[in-house]
Parts: sequence; structure tokens; C-alpha cells
Amino acid sequence: FNQRGTHLINSVKAQAGMELAQRYRPQDGRWACELDDGRRLDLRISTIPTLYGEAMSIRLLDGCVGLLAMSSLGLHQRQYDDVISWLRSPSGLILITGPTGAGKTTTAYACLHHLNNGTRRINTIEDPIEYVLEGVCQSQVDLRRHLDFPELLRGVLRQSPDVIKIG
Repeated sequence: FNQRGTHLINSVKAQAGMELAQRYRPQDGRWACELDDGRRLDLRISTIPTLYGEAMSIRLLDGCVGLLAMSSLGLHQRQYDDVISWLRSPSGLILITGPTGAGKTTTAYACLHHLNNGTRRINTIEDPIEYVLEGVCQSQVDLRRHLDFPELLRGVLRQSPDVIKIG
């Protein structure tokens, strides 16, 4: 790995608010920037230590596209009806899994958008927060401040939420 690669990784990490000196633990960060044409671009940054140095992955999210509605996810009618039924349930757990790029984040935020009608207290615990949702209490994991998933979950549970998204 060369010095230019290290410089580029450190530059991106700085923009994403990540710890520059931390090269031996995985990190996640977020960087929002405005393009010359006025569009907003959100970058999700992920680093991991490897045998040859730090590896970085950057996912691009077009901030102008916005959140998809449940009806725009491309689900078959039966799948759509099942998901809406689950969202209407007074209790339960929905686990969204799949490979990178499968639509996990898009699906989770579409579900939150569907539930966010002003009648529920919705809390999220995220690392990083990928989309800002008005009316939703979103918490960012911050290991430098000792705010990890368990610590934030303890606090969220004391808030009597109706819906919790962890991810």
C-alpha cells in the first residue's frame, strides 16, 4: 500500500468524521457533500484493517432521490401485503438481511417512512445515520463518546418508544 493511498483514505476519513489514527478496528462514517449542480450526495464510508493496510469502501447515496414509499420497493402484491401486515402488528420484530446492495437500507427506511405518521414514537440507533427523518428520534453510535449500540438501546428503552430501528 503506498503513501498516496494512505493520504486519500485519511482525507476521506477526516471528511466523514472518523478517527484518523484508528487503523486497527473497523470504522463507519458518513460524509454529505453538495455537487456543482446543487445535488446532495451522501457517502457511506467503511474501513477495515487488512494484511496490507486499511481497506475502504464508499457507498454513494443520491440525497435528491429521497425515501421510497413502500409501494415503490418492487414487491409482489403478496409480499407487499405481508410487510404492511407486519407493520400494522402491535408488537414483533422485523429482521432485514441480505448482501450489500440488496436494498436493506432502502427497505428499512421505507418501513420507517410508512410508520412515521405522527401517532408513534420512533427511535433509531444507527451507525451511521444514512437518511435524516423528520419526526423520528435518530441516535448515532459514537464510540469516542462511549455511545455504542447497547448503551444507546438502554437509553432508548427508557423513552417508551413504539418503534425501534437498530442498524
